[in-house]
Amino acid sequence: MEDKYLYPLIGILLGWFLKEISTAFQVSQESKRRLGKAISSLAYLNREMIIIQGQLEIFKDLSDSHQEYERFRQYILKKYPRKDESFIKLVQDSLSTVAEFSPLSALNIEQIVNRYWFLQEAKLSETSKDYELYIYQLSSLEVGFDIYQKQLEKAVKKLAFMYSIKTLVQYIFELKKIRKNNPRESKGFKTMLEQFKAAKDKYSQPNSTPNKTNPADAENRADDL
Repeated sequence: MEDKYLYPLIGILLGWFLKEISTAFQVSQESKRRLGKAISSLAYLNREMIIIQGQLEIFKDLSDSHQEYERFRQYILKKYPRKDESFIKLVQDSLSTVAEFSPLSALNIEQIVNRYWFLQEAKLSETSKDYELYIYQLSSLEVGFDIYQKQLEKAVKKLAFMYSIKTLVQYIFELKKIRKNNPRESKGFKTMLEQFKAAKDKYSQPNSTPNKTNPADAENRADDL
């Protein structure tokens, strides 16, 4: 008599247990999918920062004066970084996803991203009139940029490890590839460089007016970087 009621009860409990496992697995898979998407967007942001650093260093070497460099620095930071609404929303959604796995990491990354976006808007045109003051403020911006890039990279590596060891390894190799690639070889950078040299040649002539040099005349030259 006991077995008559016991076996059906065991069957019901087993069915309930398997259903709960299945639901938990589905939730886990969905969360992992969102985490993967978040890693992708934040990794893109880190890649963007690395490439911009390389571009700025090259233009620093090519510029004849700090005023000239400042004009091109502002142009690169205006033209190259993604600031469209869809990407900003993607980053915000990514931070929300990261918060589900690691709230403190999400807070840290949000601060890094906000500071990076703030640095993009920093203009030193007035400061460039004083060489020593300009170099001091430029150095401060560059140090901050470098620190935030390294912090973001560390955070993305941590998230990649949470996703899978394979993803972390792939990301490490991708970073090495990004840093190994010479930005001078990219199509967009070559176009930018040609415009840069043309502007220098044009305004180096006696009848030219140097203070009218405008790097923004080279429309869309960084689009393919």
